[in-house]
Amino acid sequence: MHRLRNVVVLAVATGAVSVPWLREPHARADDPAKPSLEINDISFLFPAPRTQEDVAALISSEEAFGQGTALWPKEAFDRIIELSKEVKVDGERMQLPTALSEDEFEERTTWKVAGIRFDGSAPGSHQPVVDKFGSRPQIRFVLQPVTVEDGEVRVHDIAAHLAYDFLLNPDQVLTQKAEPDEGAFRAILGDLVSLKKQVNESGTATDGKLRVHPGFGSDPSKLTNKVRELLTSHLGGGKLNAISFMGIDAPEPWIFFATRRAGDDYALLNFPFLGGGDAQLIKFIGGHPVVPKPSNLNLVTTGVSTADLFRSLGQEPNPDRVVVSAIDSPDMVDIKARDIPAIVANPAMSFVVNTDCVSCHTETARRLRLNLQYGASRFEFPLGKATSNLDASVTPNGTERQIDWNLRNFGWFPMKSDGRQPFATATHRTANEAAESAAFINQHYFQGEEE
Repeated sequence: MHRLRNVVVLAVATGAVSVPWLREPHARADDPAKPSLEINDISFLFPAPRTQEDVAALISSEEAFGQGTALWPKEAFDRIIELSKEVKVDGERMQLPTALSEDEFEERTTWKVAGIRFDGSAPGSHQPVVDKFGSRPQIRFVLQPVTVEDGEVRVHDIAAHLAYDFLLNPDQVLTQKAEPDEGAFRAILGDLVSLKKQVNESGTATDGKLRVHPGFGSDPSKLTNKVRELLTSHLGGGKLNAISFMGIDAPEPWIFFATRRAGDDYALLNFPFLGGGDAQLIKFIGGHPVVPKPSNLNLVTTGVSTADLFRSLGQEPNPDRVVVSAIDSPDMVDIKARDIPAIVANPAMSFVVNTDCVSCHTETARRLRLNLQYGASRFEFPLGKATSNLDASVTPNGTERQIDWNLRNFGWFPMKSDGRQPFATATHRTANEAAESAAFINQHYFQGEEE
């Protein structure tokens, strides 16, 4: 099995620690004559399907876009399915939920798009991150298996995340500073501005907090088809360079792994903050909840993770426990466990190359379960101000166990044994990333445009 080793550079800065992320990273476009995109204009969270007709209207992974290439090409799909059966953590392997057959799991038509995000600069748009890693404009897709049996729609507790890069050199590896194809991405943004105008002119506002895209309304197929048209125009200009995956051995644990394109293959990424491991699991019943426990570097020379916020071996988490006593900065003294969700949800501090998967997928649920007030930490993302960027309609909810088991950053929480219908859900982490990306797009791509 191929693996990509030592491709992740973790430090954002060298020398003395500075914390520029405690200041607002980008001003929003404030000239009404200039184009402007907000969180929901670049984040399309689809309503969870409830009927067979809903499922039929969704975008499937085998659909062809751009130059006739499928959204999830068969060779890439088969490779990830193969890896999902091989990857293991602490002796655990992924197994299919009982309601999902192996034939359905391995059929691309089963996999439906739950969410699409347009990102102006991955892995982050805060200036120190851009200076170090460059900018990778991306279209990112979240896909989940959906089946219908005897008229009953089932969303399954598995997800894949596909990232298309728009670069001048599409084969740039992570250790190279990315050079964005700004022309290709400007064309995408132009169509997003037009789509926003169409939705607004229909009487639907898209401003406000992250939620199911308001344009889906009572007939989601109309906006879905417009998104299809946009993808057909532009997806062929990008390259599917990264795929990550979350599977389950029902009822738990959940296992995460990530891959990066390596020639014609997709190779597992080894993460230094996972001790060189290529996968991670989380469970709530018995033993250590997070394996391996990460050694993140989201504080530059050290880091925090939500692993410290779970009940482990009979010990309840203490939100007031100091997890980092001091770093060489006046802003980084006596960091407590209660600050961890804010640090993880702040995209100027935590991102894919310095923070583990479980942390990014659990920060919002941990806030809720431990009654940690959003906005109370000095490490909250500045664009959030005093209020959250996440709408209450998509905040994880339900019983304590359902909140624990909601590991979706941007997608659908599946139907459970109590018969509850699937619903769209997101996290503060995703909402803050979208806010940062929208601000970057407005400043970098729109502020300098001529009339």
